[in-house]
Parts: sequence; structure tokens; C-alpha cells
Amino acid sequence: MTDDDDTFWKNFHATLLHELDFETGWLMDNLPLGIAVASIDGVVRYVNRVFAHWIGFEPAEVVDRSVFDPLFSEATTRETLEHHFSAVVNFGRYDWFNVTMKHKQGGYFDMRTRGSLERIRGVPVVIGICEPVDLEPTRCAQSTAGGTLTPRRRSQPGR
Repeated sequence: MTDDDDTFWKNFHATLLHELDFETGWLMDNLPLGIAVASIDGVVRYVNRVFAHWIGFEPAEVVDRSVFDPLFSEATTRETLEHHFSAVVNFGRYDWFNVTMKHKQGGYFDMRTRGSLERIRGVPVVIGICEPVDLEPTRCAQSTAGGTLTPRRRSQPGR
């Protein structure tokens, strides 16, 4: 990685907001959707507060980790993520698919995710837009407002 690469990724959040014409990060952090952006090598470069909250982390705890980090997913989910992530990188997009993420406090959180390959200042990135699966509207509103959200418990991950 060069110094230019380092500088680009350190300033990525501001660059992303500028490229998407957002004057502040408020909108991205408060949409009722999870947003995750990764470089094509699978390193998370940005997550909004909603996405981080769903899996029990602060955004800073997720950034600079691999999308496939065992902290976030079981082996079966990692295989699914690797397949879909690779499809996005190779073909430019992948329409909705379900993925189960591990919650920091235990349990799991199911998301429907759609990925697309975009370019931010010429650098390819994978943008994932996520929505909760099987979450009642009231609980979805709580989850985006930072309210209490109990992750689903089950004996075996995957659907």
C-alpha cells in the first residue's frame, strides 16, 4: 500500500459523502437501512451507525476489518458472503440475498443485502445496502434510533 492509498482510505468517509453529494453524514447515518462500503480486497471502509448497531458494534470497531472476519459471521455465512462479494466484484452487482451476521453480544441478526460495484474517485468499492429480515416495523424503527434490539437466538446459523 502506498502513502497515496493510505491517505485515500483515511479520508474515505469525507470523500464518500462528497461523491454522493451529502453535505453531512447525518443522512447516511440515519437512513433506516444499513450501509457498508468495502474495498475490493474485502476490507470494510465505512459502515453507517444503523448497520453497526444491528450487529452490536460501534462503526469504528468494524472499519478496517475484513468483511469475512469471524467476529461477524460463522463459516457458512462467510462462504455465502465470499460468493456474493466475489460476484459483485466480478459482475458489478448482486441483487438481494440473505446473510446472517453474528451479534457482538451473542445471537444473530438476519439481513437482506444488495451489493453493487461503484467507483469513488476512480477507486472501485463494493457498496452494500442492507435491510433487516423478519423484523417488525416498530423494532426496525427502534433499531435505527439506537433503541434496544435483541438479536435472534438459534442453535445453528444460516437459512
